[in-house]
Amino acid sequence: TLVSALIKGNSAFVVNVGDSRCYVVRDDKITKVTKDHSYVQDLVDSGFLTEEEAETHPEKNSITRAVGFDYNMTPDAFYVPFFDFLVLCTDGLTNMVDKEEIKSIILDKITLDSAVEKLIDKARENGGLDNITVAL
Repeated sequence: TLVSALIKGNSAFVVNVGDSRCYVVRDDKITKVTKDHSYVQDLVDSGFLTEEEAETHPEKNSITRAVGFDYNMTPDAFYVPFFDFLVLCTDGLTNMVDKEEIKSIILDKITLDSAVEKLIDKARENGGLDNITVAL
């Protein structure tokens, strides 16, 4: 899976494929920018599951798009006009640390490098069941 951002000033152009995510932290709020390309997200979009049910669904890691799987695959693209912090991460983080705790760690008045280390450590402490990648 892939999430990437081109940043200029306090705005960004974000693309994603699969279930790697981008979050924006702004004005003490955290918001998911990207949408997972997964079977469970399709169920949410169809109204069969709520976002809350999707977080614990046993098939949540069944992705419907991935880099290198289909050469005609198109990533989703998003424009982020303003942000205080931009978080790019794999599901190894978001499956182990909820978004409110991610926000809290980022806003803890520590350096960006320290925040990334703390997020990865927290995901490991909570089980670390998958690869954990974070860019802030």
